[in-house]
Amino acid sequence: MKVLHSGTLDVNAGGLAMSTYLTLLGLNQLGVQAEIIMFPLASSSRFRGEKVTVRYSAAPLEHKFAFTPRYKRDVRGLGDYDIYHAQGVWQYPTYVLADVAKWAGKPYIITPRGMLYPQDIAKANTFFKKLSLKIRLLNDLNRAACVQVTCTDELRHCRDLGVTSPIAIIPNPVEIKEYPFKKTDEKFRLGYLGRISRKGGLRK
Repeated sequence: MKVLHSGTLDVNAGGLAMSTYLTLLGLNQLGVQAEIIMFPLASSSRFRGEKVTVRYSAAPLEHKFAFTPRYKRDVRGLGDYDIYHAQGVWQYPTYVLADVAKWAGKPYIITPRGMLYPQDIAKANTFFKKLSLKIRLLNDLNRAACVQVTCTDELRHCRDLGVTSPIAIIPNPVEIKEYPFKKTDEKFRLGYLGRISRKGGLRK
């Protein structure tokens, strides 16, 4: 099976790049030929990981909508895939991947990556996002073979926006490594590493 993802492995994208990379890596380890098409990295950036196949399109003319006129041609030029998987919403590559999948008669998946939370929609470019949802994105979501979310809250927000297609709750992958440091006692300790964000629902 061949799967083409759209997204980024730019380490500056934070958690999005990490979860996308680990998804591709995990699929490859299961025997799935998973690849990603993305824009070239800036000279100041680097890859989140280098054990997956990366295809490239031309750098976007502007970065907010990530539009480049040759993106659709570049995706089609990669040949046939069994499934197309868009990582994230609101940007041009997601719309193109959905278009190419429809044109090829293949299923596609959209993973919103938390971008359909009310807090995210209200955070910036709210009018543009609501207009995009009404004009195009909601239709693409509802024609998807599946929408992948990471938790029940995200599923509920998608349903509240009018998403009627099947939704799968699949948490972000986690890389398990062997660490040289081991506990030397039986005391229970819990560590947490994260960021303070409105999306987290923090309260006083």
